Amino acid sequence: MIKYYYLIVLLITFSTELNAQIFENRFEKLTVKQGLPSSNIFEVVQDKKGFLWIGTSKGLVRFDGIGLKMFPIPSEKLFLDNEGILWIKSRKNALVYMDPESFVYHEVENFKLPVTGISQTADGNILLPVIDGNIYKYDKTTGEVKYFVNVGQKIIGNSQVVKENHGATIYVALGSLGLMELDLKTGKKNIIPLPASKDKAMPTIQTILVSDSIVYVAGNSFFKYNSRSKKIYEIPEVSRLIENTGQANNLINDKEGNVWIGTGKGLINYNPANGNIFKFISLDTDSKSLSSDNISSLFLDKSNILWISTIKGGLNKLDLNAKRFKVLMVNKNKSDSPSGNFVSGIYADSKDNVWIVTANKTLTRWIRNEDRLISYNQQSGFKANSDLAFVTGDSLGNIWIGPWLWTLHKAT
Repeated sequence: MIKYYYLIVLLITFSTELNAQIFENRFEKLTVKQGLPSSNIFEVVQDKKGFLWIGTSKGLVRFDGIGLKMFPIPSEKLFLDNEGILWIKSRKNALVYMDPESFVYHEVENFKLPVTGISQTADGNILLPVIDGNIYKYDKTTGEVKYFVNVGQKIIGNSQVVKENHGATIYVALGSLGLMELDLKTGKKNIIPLPASKDKAMPTIQTILVSDSIVYVAGNSFFKYNSRSKKIYEIPEVSRLIENTGQANNLINDKEGNVWIGTGKGLINYNPANGNIFKFISLDTDSKSLSSDNISSLFLDKSNILWISTIKGGLNKLDLNAKRFKVLMVNKNKSDSPSGNFVSGIYADSKDNVWIVTANKTLTRWIRNEDRLISYNQQSGFKANSDLAFVTGDSLGNIWIGPWLWTLHKAT
């Protein structure tokens, strides 16, 4: 009897031919077992010499790849500016800046406010958005914090919710009110409302990713805004995953243009070029899966390593250089080929068989060690009453599939 025990990844694609890619990367971990002072990691940055700086609930940590050096600054927000200075927002709302080489650090005087993020303006000064809607700027010339602008609404989010684009525009996440576009030259404020759906909860955003003229925003849904056409639209396939996995906390893009989304219940990878979507979750039975699904921040270092900060799970490392894909393409001339172009679920069993369900009532098994596909459909006697939405297994070796209406059926 085969025992099925872990869910690897979910892929959704609407391409014209099936492109079911099995993501075989594995996660490495840095936790309290390796010397971190806390398993609650809030943010990670990398200095000019390549050292990682890790903000935890019990202190700031420098990691050189081998050993850890501790500093008594419980850190929620980290930012490395263009001059190589490390900026830290402590858990007590103090603003601290440090020289990463000398380890000398100073606290900014007369400034203790709930900063939602730290970033840098085109003129080199430090931008400090606060929950109440005020944005402050630290002037490096005078060493003073000055009021900059008020966006007129509360600034929502627990990540870097203010992003400046080429020194001309600031984007601010306003929760359910939408996205604010603030023109620094004219002072004009433009609020872009989020497209609403009658059958869904009110959309909210709390994290932003600016990539040239494209702005990705996420919260309980996922949107793409084009700053040139001034149009915003939802990516429903990604939104659906976020809705099922909790709030999106952080967005980052890699060198290949993929968007990584950290949520309260897992990690999502979205490829804007082909629409492919992957999801990664923590599994007790898999030591190489995420250490925790509660992701607090994401950081891509100079070596193309993705660092995933988690709450209660420490730090995870994913080497994007080592990724390998197995591509299963639709081939209409082969009876054993997956016959649908909408892959809605993938499940792997303990013997490394991969089970794939498609929206055209077909279940396919990929036998990895033989690189062979077996499809179960109406022609082979497998009868599904509706399009399939997911596949999983139980401890008795049964494979369970379900349609969009979420009624479970046992595949026999």
